[in-house]
Amino acid sequence: MLSRYFIFSLVFFSLIFSASIEALTKESVLNQALFTSLGKWHFSPKQLNNTYSQHVFDAYLKRLDPGKQFFIESDIDRLYFYRFLIDDELKKGSSEFFKLSHDILQTRIKEVSSWIPK
Repeated sequence: MLSRYFIFSLVFFSLIFSASIEALTKESVLNQALFTSLGKWHFSPKQLNNTYSQHVFDAYLKRLDPGKQFFIESDIDRLYFYRFLIDDELKKGSSEFFKLSHDILQTRIKEVSSWIPK
């Protein structure tokens, strides 16, 4: 168990020092560390490709808005751009898709909340 923490720390710090410090954000470092650790230590690692991205996209949207109460068709169309790019974002340490989906959902929740009389 101690060796896993040592290896994780080693991978984490190698990510930090291998890239230019100015370009790194806390979020991207954490995303890269998570991506690397899942690929190496997960009991059943998945191959990150377009099929994986499509599966994650579909499952994520179903869980994010299971009753289809918030997202409208134009929102889904905006997010659809990322359907086959999630694997690429994970590899880069980016989270544009998740940020965009969160922002859209927050906007829609505020919009729906405004319809409810106070």
